[in-house]
Amino acid sequence: MSRAQMPSVCSQCGAFAVSSSNDFELNLTTLARFAHLSATNEPPRDAELPLIRSIVQKTSARLASLDAEICRLKGRLSELEEERTALSVYLAQNRKILSPLRRMPPEILGEIFSWSQPSDHHPTFSTKNCHWVLTYICSAWRAVALSKPSLWSIIQVSFSRGQRYPLEMVKVQIERARELDINFLGSQNVDSAPQIAMFSLLSQYSSRWAFLSIQLTPTDDAPE
Repeated sequence: MSRAQMPSVCSQCGAFAVSSSNDFELNLTTLARFAHLSATNEPPRDAELPLIRSIVQKTSARLASLDAEICRLKGRLSELEEERTALSVYLAQNRKILSPLRRMPPEILGEIFSWSQPSDHHPTFSTKNCHWVLTYICSAWRAVALSKPSLWSIIQVSFSRGQRYPLEMVKVQIERARELDINFLGSQNVDSAPQIAMFSLLSQYSSRWAFLSIQLTPTDDAPE
């Protein structure tokens, strides 16, 4: 088989191409031959080597070109993603400037804060409670929250759940309140020392008590 019998090769990727109808049968034969070589371990004929080497060279060059283009596009994509992230942050900052909350009078904001008070006497005490969270948002919100003694009036503790209550934190809340609405749920199943310490602290501010509820859960083995 001479080189004149070999099919033409795409200049971009090295793929076979049928050049004309006159070569159709011959090219199909050549393609079948190359398919056979690809599917077996049979060595190529000497006349076939130049074309195979050309195909390998052109295909390798095209792959290298594609890899370079992919790398360039990935780099560009990374640049665009970084720009988008920066613009998103910038947009959020400017939208915050336009927030109606910035123009809300403190007295209205304080009224809204009052709605965060619990509607029942579910015993809980944590920095995750809404009135504590309000002091962490910004200096303006903190000032409004601290100016509303009613936000800090409800103190609800339940030792029956095995929770721990930092006395310093409770003391800070008491100092921020004007009157105290206390719900104290003690338990005979846990250490009495923290409970005594808590009630002792609350007792120091008995003059501020507006409401006091004290309950004590029985021991597990108490008779029915």
